[in-house]
Amino acid sequence: MTRMLERRASVLAALLLLFGVALAARAQTAQKGASTELAPDQKLRIDRIEYRPARWETEALREIEQDTPNQGGLIHIYLTNTSDESRRLRYYRLNGKDESHWLLGRFLAWHRWYDTNLRPGQSTVLEVNAVSAEFAEGNPLSVAIVDGTWEPVGFGETALRPDPVRVASIVMPDNLSEMTFHVRYTGTGSIRFTSAEVLNHTVKNVTWTAAEGQGPAHTIGTLALDKPMAPSELLILRIGVEENGETRQVYAHRRAHTSRFPIGAWSGDESTYAFQRRIHIDTLVQGGRKEDPFYAELVPKYGLHTMVHASGVGAAVDTLRSLGGHPAVTCWMLYDEPDWSILPSDMLLKDQSTKSIDASIPTMITLCRNVKFFEYASIPDIPCHDHYCVGAPTSSVWPHIYGTRLEETGYYTRDLKEASEPKPIWVWSQAIADWDQRPKRYCPTPDEIAAQLMFNLGRGAKGILWFNFSQKEADRFPDAVEAMRDWGRVMRVVRDDLLLADPVALRTTAPDQVDVAPLVAPDKLLLCVTNQNYEIHPESYPFTPHENVTIETSLPAWIDPARVVAVTPEGVTPVEFERTDTGLRIALGELRVCTLLAVLNDAADESAYQKAYEVAITGESATFE
Repeated sequence: MTRMLERRASVLAALLLLFGVALAARAQTAQKGASTELAPDQKLRIDRIEYRPARWETEALREIEQDTPNQGGLIHIYLTNTSDESRRLRYYRLNGKDESHWLLGRFLAWHRWYDTNLRPGQSTVLEVNAVSAEFAEGNPLSVAIVDGTWEPVGFGETALRPDPVRVASIVMPDNLSEMTFHVRYTGTGSIRFTSAEVLNHTVKNVTWTAAEGQGPAHTIGTLALDKPMAPSELLILRIGVEENGETRQVYAHRRAHTSRFPIGAWSGDESTYAFQRRIHIDTLVQGGRKEDPFYAELVPKYGLHTMVHASGVGAAVDTLRSLGGHPAVTCWMLYDEPDWSILPSDMLLKDQSTKSIDASIPTMITLCRNVKFFEYASIPDIPCHDHYCVGAPTSSVWPHIYGTRLEETGYYTRDLKEASEPKPIWVWSQAIADWDQRPKRYCPTPDEIAAQLMFNLGRGAKGILWFNFSQKEADRFPDAVEAMRDWGRVMRVVRDDLLLADPVALRTTAPDQVDVAPLVAPDKLLLCVTNQNYEIHPESYPFTPHENVTIETSLPAWIDPARVVAVTPEGVTPVEFERTDTGLRIALGELRVCTLLAVLNDAADESAYQKAYEVAITGESATFE
C-alpha cells in the first residue's frame, strides 16, 4: 500500500507541472461544446461540462435557517471511453486538486459516478454537487479523470456558466422506448435544434414541435428508440443546437423510469380505501410484502398504487426484495424532510443502497427547505416537497403565526424544479391534517386548498400528493374533503396533459392580482389562473372576486387554437377567445379563486375532456364490490 501511494504521489507531482499546458491543448468548454480530436494519451473524452448555479427565491420569502447558503451549483461531467479497452475510473481532479480535498474539506455536498467501469465507446456522467464559492458562476474549472493506471486519461476545462439551452423535462411511457422532452432557450438570438439522440442507444426517429425560432424560445421533442431501455438505466440525452450560426451540443440525463402522475395521500387503511378512491386518491403510503392481503387482495380491488418506505438497510431489505418490480409500487420513499437533519451525502448512500437491492422502481425524497434544494433534489429519481401555507409547521418566516401568502408553495415548487430538471417533481399539496397554529380553523378552507394546488400545478408539478387524509378530519371538515374530490376531478381530466406539459415563458397580461402560469404540451396550452386578491385571516382567507377578467397571452409556434375550455370542478365549459396580432385573448369572466384553462389545437379534445369528466364523476359513486 505504501509503495502504491508513493508511486501515485510521484506521478501526480510530475503531472501537475504539465497540467496547465495539457489542459490548454486538450480541453473543451461548456459553452462551445466538445472537440472530437483527442491528444494521443487521452483515452477518455470529456464531451461536455454542464453547470447550473444554485438559485432559490429570496425576495418573496425567507427561510428561518440559512446560515450556510449554497454558493456553488451542480456540475455534470459527460464523458466517453474512446479507447479500445475497458477502463475503470478511479477518481477525478478539479482545479488541480484531488476529489478527496473537495469532499473532506466540505467544498462539495457529494458526488456520484453513474458508471466506473466503461467498456469501449460507453458514455457516462459524473455529478458533482458543489457548495463552495470556488464553484460559483463565472469561475474557471479544470477537470482531469484518473483511471486504473493511476494517471489522468481525460481532460477538460470551462468557465462555470449555465448554458442558455436546457433540457427541462424528460417523460417516458410504460414501454421505456419513447420519450417526450422539453428544451428551453433563454437567450435572445436565433436558435435551431438540429438533432436529438440517446447515447449508447439507436434512435429510430425524432420530431420537434418547433425546430427553430428566435429567443427566448421553447420546443418539445418526441423520440423513439429501436428497443426499450432497462428500468433505472442511465438515460443521456444529447441535443444538437445552432445558436446564431454556431453549433454545439447540450446534454441532460435521468434514469429511465415510467412517468406517472399520482393523485395521492399519506394516510389510509381498509376502512377508508373506498372513500378515498371516490375522491380520486389513487396512491397511498404502504409497505409490507407482495403476499400480504393488502397487495394480494386490496390493491387490485381498489386500483391502488403505493409509495413504500424503503432505504436499503435493516428490515427494509425484505420489503425491497419482496415488492421490487411490483406494478402497484410507484416509488421507494427514502426519507421525509432530510434537509432538516440528515446530510445529503447520507441520502446519496440511502439512494445507492436501495438501488443495489432493487433498481426497477424509482426513488423519492420529500424536502422542505428551498435553501437546501440544490444539495438534495438531484439525488433521487423523483424529488418532492411539502410546503404548506395555512396553520402548519413551516421552514419559512411567516407574517402571522397562523398563515402566510398562498403563493409561497408555488415558489417552492418552482425552486424544486430548477434544482431537479429534467426529472419530474411531485408536491405534497395542503389538504386536511390536524395542525394547531390556526386555532379557529386548523384545516385549510376549500379556497385555500384550491389556490395552493393551482400554484403547484402551474409551476410544473407532475404529481400531487394531498397532505393529508384521516376519517376524523374528513368528518369534521367535509367542505375540505369536497374540495379534494372536486379538484381531483380536474386532475383526472388533465393529468396526462399535465405530465407531458412544462412551464413555458410567454408574454401574458391579466388584471392586477391575477396570476397566470402557462404550461405547454405537444398539442395544447394550459393556463393555471389564480386570484391573488385575498386577505390572510386567522379563520379563513377571504377572496375578493375579479369581474370580467380578460387574459392575453402569446402562443408557442405550434399552438393554433380551435377551442378554449375551462376545466373546473363544475365541468368542462367553452370559453370565448379571439386571435390577436400577438397571440390570444381569452374572455374568462368572473374569477373567484382559480381555474384551469385549456387551449386546444384539436376541437375533438373538448369532447375527450367531457368524457373524462363524466368518468371521474361516475367514479365518485363506485362501490368496489
